[in-house]
Formats: sequence, structure tokens, C-alpha cells
Amino acid sequence: IYLINYVSGDRHVMVKEDETGLTVFGAPSSPKVSQQVTSLIQRHLPDKAIHSVYVTHAHSDHIRGLSFYGERGVKIIADSYTIAALKNYPAFKQTIANWKFEAIQHKQNLNGVTYYVPKNSHSKGQSFVYFPEQAFIYQGDFLEIPFDNSLPSHMADVEKEFIEFLKTERIPYERIIGHHRNNNMKPDIVNRYYDKHHGP
Repeated sequence: IYLINYVSGDRHVMVKEDETGLTVFGAPSSPKVSQQVTSLIQRHLPDKAIHSVYVTHAHSDHIRGLSFYGERGVKIIADSYTIAALKNYPAFKQTIANWKFEAIQHKQNLNGVTYYVPKNSHSKGQSFVYFPEQAFIYQGDFLEIPFDNSLPSHMADVEKEFIEFLKTERIPYERIIGHHRNNNMKPDIVNRYYDKHHGP
């Protein structure tokens, strides 16, 4: 897997290679940014085609770059609620009828990664992806800790829900990569953040 840092400011995109090509994780900001990301990928992996792009949820800042992929026949991976929202997003209405989709299920394994779609208070349809070989998590809006790993004075409900979900499911991770802002949240920082607000 590969991590492309600071796409369009503080956004981060991941790329995973499998037997049939590449999956891109994240499509932020605009079609222009997605084109720039694709050009970078092609320079470094010229013999690999992008077959899929994954988005965590249908908030506009996470999906505006999808049209670049969808209009080129790249399959969009997301949960079913997010796919329904994409199909009703005004900016996509001219071309989305021809896009390809794959709806992921909670705890589904696909091309060597596991997708989770936990209930949460941020978005009805929202997922994250777990890379078991690297013990990495890629997520958007479930957890936000500053780049310097200082502990925020307030913890949002969705952050509490997310951390408790990881604990309940006993998902072993070494690093949580945010779609935006912090791309290197380690377990000790996450646990300290949780304990600060909900510890014993």
C-alpha cells in the first residue's frame, strides 16, 4: 500500500495494489485534484490500472473528486446508504447513470482489506477500512486529533463511538490515518485522548 500525503491541503489518499490493479482510498476536493492524484500514481506505477475508488461517506468534502473516476469507468466502493446519496448528489446527475458501484457490507473482506460500517452519530452511512497486514486504519471524520498529537479539550460523540467500537471489536492497529488532518494517530495517543474524557 501507498500513502499520498497532503493532497489538496491537509487531505490524504491511500493506494493499494492487488492482482488486478489498484484501489484508491479517498476522492477529495475536486475532479482536478483526482486527476493530479491519478497522474502521480501513474508516474510511480505505470503498469497498474486503477479499478476502484473508495469513499468513507457522502459528505461533499469527501466525494467531490469522484466524478473524475466515475466518468472513466472506475468502480466506486462505498456502503449502500452512501451510494444512494451519491446517486442523488446534484453535481453528479449528468453522468452518474453510467457509473459503476460496489456496495460494501459491514465486516466485508475485499481485495485483502476489511470494511466496517458501524452505527455512529456523524453520518447514517459511514465506513472505514482496515489493512490487516499493516495494521492500518483509514477513516474520515470518525476521529480527529491535531497533527502535533496534542489532546483536544472536547471529544465529539462520534469519536467516542469510534474508539469504543475499536475496543469492542478488538481491532489491532498500529496507525490510524485520517482522510484529512492527522495521518499518523498511534494507539497510545488515541487511548490517552479517550481516557482524558472517558477514563476511570
